[in-house]
Amino acid sequence: MASLCHRPTGAGVFGQTAVKRAPGVQRGHVQICASYKNKENINLSKVAAFAQHDGDVGGTAVQIARLSARVEQLTLHMQNNRKDHSSKRGLQAVLSQRKSLMQYLYKTNRSAYDKVVVELGIRSVIAGDSHKAAQRAAAEAAQ
Repeated sequence: MASLCHRPTGAGVFGQTAVKRAPGVQRGHVQICASYKNKENINLSKVAAFAQHDGDVGGTAVQIARLSARVEQLTLHMQNNRKDHSSKRGLQAVLSQRKSLMQYLYKTNRSAYDKVVVELGIRSVIAGDSHKAAQRAAAEAAQ
């Protein structure tokens, strides 16, 4: 006797699935946007300038540059999709992570911090730097 509950894979309650879903990558229970997973629309051209050696993908400056590219992509997405609150939350998470990395870089390697701030055009995240002293010092050092 055949089981009444058995349905072929990909079939809905009434047969084949009526709605074609957008392609995505399933990781655990969270679905990641396919365009981010495939690195589409992310400009990573500035990242190579911060690598200290070939294959450097984990350095603090490299991570900040990659997160900055992701911020640019999410900002463009948010301009087109103002009510996308999940993307807004993701943007806030990326900004928070970048801020933490920049604070760490400020404490450990001030010259690398100044280089990152100037080349990526990021505002200084240091609380006591309300008059942008770090940016002015980096601009003077670049001249």
